[in-house]
Amino acid sequence: MELSDQDPDVRNLSTKTSKPLMEKKRRDRINRSLHEMKLMLVKNTSIRRRHSKWEKADILEMTVAYIKQLQAQQRIAGQFPLYLILFDDHF
Repeated sequence: MELSDQDPDVRNLSTKTSKPLMEKKRRDRINRSLHEMKLMLVKNTSIRRRHSKWEKADILEMTVAYIKQLQAQQRIAGQFPLYLILFDDHF
């Protein structure tokens, strides 16, 4: 029997029970990613805040700032040819 063949009450019950589970899985994915971002920020930046509890907004703001910093570094590095960096005035 397909879902469309079922009684509308049974179909609604099935949908009502699966929505909270899907929402929990979505929240879990978000929280896992935020935790991973936090670990990356601590490892790759000079940010040494307490690891105890960062708000999600803090993690997102610091991530945006870090990505902007990386982009600026790439722009600066792109302005200098590699041979100028490798062969400076020490020769």
